Amino acid sequence: MSIAGVTYGQNNSDCEDAWDKEVTNFNMVDSELDKAIKYKINPQYENIQRFLYHLALCHTVLTCNNPKDESIKPIISSSSPDELALMNAAKYYGIRFIERNQYNELIIENDHHQQSQLYKFELLNIIEYNSDRKRMTIIVKAPHGEIKVLCKGADSVLVPLLSDAWENQEIKNQTMEDLCDYAKDGYRTLMFCERTIS
Repeated sequence: MSIAGVTYGQNNSDCEDAWDKEVTNFNMVDSELDKAIKYKINPQYENIQRFLYHLALCHTVLTCNNPKDESIKPIISSSSPDELALMNAAKYYGIRFIERNQYNELIIENDHHQQSQLYKFELLNIIEYNSDRKRMTIIVKAPHGEIKVLCKGADSVLVPLLSDAWENQEIKNQTMEDLCDYAKDGYRTLMFCERTIS
């Protein structure tokens, strides 16, 4: 994966602790990514954090509680195994989707602190994926009040929508290079973008 122009997942190692973290459909380990998350001093940490939140928020996954026993963990339901894999990637690295509640809030648990913390994102809108748009978009209000547009989809559709600001050019160019490399290696690619609305 490439996060803000930095490539991760080149270790060719398996997630040996995925079962302990209750993660399925995901198998990528990277020691540099682990270090950046653990020590939080890497200048890339904020970008990694935003990316993991994006994975945990931008989906149509639903949860439901067992009506007979509320103490049992909610059941996660998705029509797409890809969405579950992306959510599990975020979960593996400490950002876990808990539920979408009756108040239309997405509850996310962040394990990057000494004690895990829960955050509520108000879901303002979902524009589901379709073959014409080739992307999915959600609009959320973050816990601190920012309104964010989170989008995932085909790079052929998203790249023309990216800002041409000079500060984005280096990341944009490196990301495009990474996407080409992944495609040459036979991987399916998906681009993630965000924008804060003021």
